[in-house]
Amino acid sequence: MQMKWDTFWELIGSAVRADPIEHGAALEAALRERKWFEVVSFQARFEEAARAANTPDLRAAALLVNGTDSAAAFRDFLAWLVARGKPTYLRGIENPDSLADALTGDPVDAFDIDRAALRAYEALTGLSDFYARLDRPPEPPAAELQLSEADARDRFPRLAALYPPPAPDEGDE
Repeated sequence: MQMKWDTFWELIGSAVRADPIEHGAALEAALRERKWFEVVSFQARFEEAARAANTPDLRAAALLVNGTDSAAAFRDFLAWLVARGKPTYLRGIENPDSLADALTGDPVDAFDIDRAALRAYEALTGLSDFYARLDRPPEPPAAELQLSEADARDRFPRLAALYPPPAPDEGDE
């Protein structure tokens, strides 16, 4: 049985903390209070939400925020976005520049928050077959970056102000 979206977002929202390590610990603790199959269903919803946010605009925003276009950094950015809760998630999909309200100017690091369900499942069951229990569709490729960094800065001015480009090294001249 699939977890209802309202239940998923309530679990996420109850765990949101300013400190990412405390955030992950709170989410894991909330999931440990669930049955093992609910934890698996939670992870399926988490991954579904991340896939839905896999857009070119959010890829460009992630480039500004993390300073890299790597697939790993984008996955981490999407995990952070989902974990920030439904209001931030929906605003970010609608208008990535609005994420400036939820960011501090530091690169995004989700600190493995997307693995909170794995840790909760293993604590509840003592088993290491968590991912085998997920009915996962093939992972879609990351959204293509369709904007240059300069274009992304023009399109997302609030993020650009929060994440200025790095100064060129003196040795680069």
